[in-house]
This record gives sequence, C-alpha cells and structure tokens, in this order.
Amino acid sequence: MISVIYLEPVPVPGSDPYKRPVAMNDVAPVAGPASEPEWEIEAIVGKHSSKRGWKKKIEFLVRWKGYSPEWDS
Repeated sequence: MISVIYLEPVPVPGSDPYKRPVAMNDVAPVAGPASEPEWEIEAIVGKHSSKRGWKKKIEFLVRWKGYSPEWDS
C-alpha cells in the first residue's frame, strides 16, 4: 500500500515530466481500429523476467520507430 504523501499531481497534458529531449524524427501515432493511438516498434533492446510465487512475469524494453534511445520504454 502507498501512502498519499508520496503521490504527486498529474502533469499538464503535453508536457514531459522527465524533461526528455524532443525526438528529431517525431512520428505521429497511427490510429488503430478502436481509435486508440498505436506506435511501431523498431527493436526489442532488453528483456527482464521476474518470478513472484507461481507466476512468472516477462517485460521487454523496446525502441520505438522514429524515436531516440531516451524514449525507450
């Protein structure tokens, strides 16, 4: 459980709370079938797996097409 003293207000829409540089090849998202934005993956640059009890969780670090490494998530 997280105490409310650790919460922060939501950032203003359009601002980047991490102060990352703007991507040089800023690519607009492609509209998906449900009008949700979609982005293309250029490469998978990392993998992490963790096990908690009987469940195993795998996470991937991806490089987005048209974005620099600062935008990897």
